[in-house]
Amino acid sequence: MEPADDEDINWDNVKIVWHSPVPDIHNIEQLIREDCTQSLRGLGKVSDLIFHHVFLGKDMDTDVVCVWGEDGTEDLQCEFRSSVTWHSLKELDDD
Repeated sequence: MEPADDEDINWDNVKIVWHSPVPDIHNIEQLIREDCTQSLRGLGKVSDLIFHHVFLGKDMDTDVVCVWGEDGTEDLQCEFRSSVTWHSLKELDDD
């Protein structure tokens, strides 16, 4: 069962805490809030968020903001990365 709309987070009211220098990108925090509003419907609390990626270009090989929640706070934790290195699960397998 889907949560009611009134259970969704109002991302406009969520404080963003940066764990990297804030990128010099016009409206970066608004872009993050808009993506979270669309992508994270039904999330009851920011602190329940394990991780999410906000891609700032047209594909997944562009600048990205990693976002997550932390226990004890409803602030959104963010870290900017100017490049992403993708690995297959096979590459990560220790066997």
